[in-house]
Formats: sequence, C-alpha cells, structure tokens
Amino acid sequence: MKYRQFNSKLNEYGFETYITSKFIEIYPAQVPENNFLTLTLRNNKAHIYKHRNEALTGQFFDRTVSSEWIISFCKHNSELAKNITNQTLQDRYQKLALEEEEKERIKQNQITARENAEKQRQYEIDKRAQYAGKQNSAVSLEDKSGYSHDARICTLCSGDGGVNECPKCEGTGWIR
Repeated sequence: MKYRQFNSKLNEYGFETYITSKFIEIYPAQVPENNFLTLTLRNNKAHIYKHRNEALTGQFFDRTVSSEWIISFCKHNSELAKNITNQTLQDRYQKLALEEEEKERIKQNQITARENAEKQRQYEIDKRAQYAGKQNSAVSLEDKSGYSHDARICTLCSGDGGVNECPKCEGTGWIR
C-alpha cells in the first residue's frame, strides 16, 4: 500500500501521522499531544514502540505490525479519536472565547480607569479654579472697599462691617 493511500485511510478514521527518522506517530487529527501509537522502523518493518497506554505498550512492545494492522487499529479506535478531536477543538474554542472575554474586560477596565483618572484630574482643576476665583474675589473686595491709605471708616455701619452685610462697605468697615 502506498503512503498516500495509507495516510488517506488514517485521515478517514480521524487520525494523522507524524514521521521522523526514528518514529511514526499516529494521533487523533489536530491533537498531536494525544499520541495513540508510536512505531519504529527496523529492516523496513514497523514495530510498536508505544501503544495508547502503558498496559498495552507492555503487552505489545516491539511487536511487528503491518499496514493493514495499523489501518484496522485506526478503524477500531476511530470513534474515540474523532471524539478526542472534537472535544479538544471545542475546548480550544472555549479557551479562545474566554481569552477574548478577558481581553475585553481588561480593555473596559482600562477605559474606566482612564475615565476616572480624567474625572479626578478635572475635579482638581475645577477645585483649583474655584479656589483661585475665591482668592481673586477676596482681593477684589479689598481693592473695592478694604483698608488703604486713603480709606475712611464707613458711616453706615460705623466701621464694624455690619457683620459682613453692610451694603455700603461690603462688610469691611472701610470705604475709599
């Protein structure tokens, strides 16, 4: 049997192969980490090096197998291999979906953090502006009606500012 036909049969049963100079590994499609059968080639004959599990490896180690035996092995384990492939692909897709959700959550958290930082910055700017405005208004009150060398005592409140409510001196007690 030619390699192309052999490989086609294995693919039909849900398996793939990986060939190195020492081994032929047979595993479920797209799941190379779940090796079902590893064969070695000696004198143009395939020998079982590793089976699906340790018990089977111990039982069949170094047994010579033909291409027909390998195909029947794959046919016998076809459903299991296809289930493993489907489950693995499903797990990978779920993992990718979870990773995407996590990336989106992190992105949203970063956006929220930036927005909060900007709000805090704007709050501080507004607070400084408000404080500066109060300072400016206090200075302007002094300029309008506070004491200076040419100021005189308010005649309406007699200089006590009317508890800061005198309309004439604006509560300073002094008029220019």
